[in-house]
Amino acid sequence: MSAIDYKSFFDYAKLEIGIQDYFIASGLFCRPETSEDWTPEMGIIPIYTAFESASFEKNTPRLALDLSGIAPVKLHAQAHIGADSIVRTTLYRARIRITIDTTANYTSHTDIRATAAAFASEMAPFVSSAVDSATLGANQFLEFFALVLVDDAGQDTAITSDDGFYTSSLNYNLTFGWRREKLPA
Repeated sequence: MSAIDYKSFFDYAKLEIGIQDYFIASGLFCRPETSEDWTPEMGIIPIYTAFESASFEKNTPRLALDLSGIAPVKLHAQAHIGADSIVRTTLYRARIRITIDTTANYTSHTDIRATAAAFASEMAPFVSSAVDSATLGANQFLEFFALVLVDDAGQDTAITSDDGFYTSSLNYNLTFGWRREKLPA
């Protein structure tokens, strides 16, 4: 047993991609393609992660996910003791910002922002059993992580206009943990 056995639990891109997959499963959003001349189907909004910025500026409307500030929650009750006797924290906090970019159309912008906020509000729904929580919201798309709490950290409803685009953002604090069943024995 070594640190490399825990590598997947520190690949936070998988968390961001799982949240992206949750939005895509609605049928209202899509994963951007890598082709420079790609444009999404009419009415489908591309949602980008930090790792998909090559064609980012071209398509509007669009959403962008930005995960930051990842830090362990210092609770010994939320720890895993590996076969190597090392105690590892399994509960983390982070911030996620969902940026909405559209053409300079107020009605369209606020409609897309409200749609994104509605989906974000159910990323980690409160449910009556842990079994249900693994199959609802974004958790169904997360292999190594489980969202425990998604807390609204304030909406930036002010719309900035830059180069003919409207931009605003939704901000959330995430609490997420490692999936126990995926931990190395």
